[in-house]
Amino acid sequence: DPTVEFSDGTMAVGTISPNDVVEIQDSKTYELDGDITGIEDLVIQAASEKRPYMVRKSADATWTLEAPEDAGSSLTLEGLWLGVEPSAPVSTGPQQSDLVLAGDFDQVVIRHCTLDPGGERARLDPAVSGETIHSVRILVKGTVQKLVIESSIVGAIAEDDGGAIIELEVKDSIIDS
Repeated sequence: DPTVEFSDGTMAVGTISPNDVVEIQDSKTYELDGDITGIEDLVIQAASEKRPYMVRKSADATWTLEAPEDAGSSLTLEGLWLGVEPSAPVSTGPQQSDLVLAGDFDQVVIRHCTLDPGGERARLDPAVSGETIHSVRILVKGTVQKLVIESSIVGAIAEDDGGAIIELEVKDSIIDS
């Protein structure tokens, strides 16, 4: 059962505790207003038959989910569509944003999710270039003992200096290279 529920397009990230089961009750757009730190056993999920769009609007176009060192932390994202809208629109070339996994996780599960693969917004006038949509990359800056991608569409997966994925399990998913 969820410990925290959000609806009506409002989500205050600061109200999420490290051990919550967060459930989004509808398919509206939710602006992520901050990073989440101190994760111990956190689940962020969509309610049954819902697909909320979780968007981070920021200058650096990243969303960081951080666990403490050596805490045996786990994170599950389920049924979400994650995207980024930078503060300043970019209209040329491919752009990349990051879902950052920092700290030490025993397990991170991304199930039934879409991390925006990027591209271009539909053109209203064929002679005018469309606006670029950022792709969302999973960037590991800490240690993830096991990363599970299941029934999802995700962007590239990368390890930053010092970041490590010990085991990667992919089931019925599409990963951008």
